[in-house]
Amino acid sequence: MNETVSSRALFTRFPQAIFIGLLVLALVLQWWEAWPLPAVPNRAWLGGGVIVLGLAIIVWAILEMRALKTSPLPWVQTEALVKYGPYRFSRNPIYLGDVLIMVGISLVLANTWMLVAALASMPLTLMLVIRHEEAYLAERFGAEWLGYAEQVRRWI
Repeated sequence: MNETVSSRALFTRFPQAIFIGLLVLALVLQWWEAWPLPAVPNRAWLGGGVIVLGLAIIVWAILEMRALKTSPLPWVQTEALVKYGPYRFSRNPIYLGDVLIMVGISLVLANTWMLVAALASMPLTLMLVIRHEEAYLAERFGAEWLGYAEQVRRWI
């Protein structure tokens, strides 16, 4: 198995590895070469609110999946196409929640590296995970998936 295939397999089985890896990288970069955010009034409170929003979106998405008896685990077969709750606004609310959490941490810690990491996580997740998941959903749900994908944006 070549390196690209094994990396892709890791990310399709554990997509949060992208976010965790970038979060750690941003913390190390901040320690190595501090790059503080510009002053933002009440940034810690604002950041805390963004973190709570991200967590709430993730929990809401998982609850919607469980209501339809499908698993949020990427290596488990999807039993239903979830189109309710946060899935009405985003095809990837869990990943959106992950990005929001990183943005919130960036504000709380005044860490510009974390903000850059949050923004970098989006194209990386698209390339390494979302395209694979969308191909699987298109194969599994056919026209239902295609109709849903036309109506709902990938992120927001």
